[in-house]
Amino acid sequence: MSKLINFLLFLLLWPAAVFGAVYEQFMPMWLVLFAMVATVVYSSINLRTDLKLLISAVVFGFCFESLAEQLGWLDFINESQVQGWPPNWIITLWAGLGLTFSQSNAWLFKKHIKWMFLWLACVPMTYLSAAKLGVIRIENFPFTYVAVFIGWSVYHLVIRHALNHPSILRAYPKGDNHA
Repeated sequence: MSKLINFLLFLLLWPAAVFGAVYEQFMPMWLVLFAMVATVVYSSINLRTDLKLLISAVVFGFCFESLAEQLGWLDFINESQVQGWPPNWIITLWAGLGLTFSQSNAWLFKKHIKWMFLWLACVPMTYLSAAKLGVIRIENFPFTYVAVFIGWSVYHLVIRHALNHPSILRAYPKGDNHA
């Protein structure tokens, strides 16, 4: 049940963040993220692993989005943002994603790798939809699509490796193979 709640909250986080950016109303985004944190804390088998995954997602997201903006792949359209730094709504989305890795999106790291790549192939479309709503500008979508797919794929392969090797995150009991 907690995985379903985590999944539904993550689905709510994207529109709360993106529409929050459109209308500059971020309270729903913060409430959804708080609810995600609360459900993970309440239902987590290994809270320490979840916190490491959350931090890794925020750090990677910050670096990835900053690099994408600095290289001109995308431009965040937000008056309140520090130039060259990703806005809080996109970092919040990364935080929410990190909270799903051992919860509702855990299947991505346990099943055959082709399912992870199929899921990742859909990810760049979220950037396109954010561009259509006017919160980011993408100059060259095919290039950005490939760059986002590659960047997210590398990150997910690192997370997959970490989750499936207990010595890295202590994610699963020793000897419990998940990949």
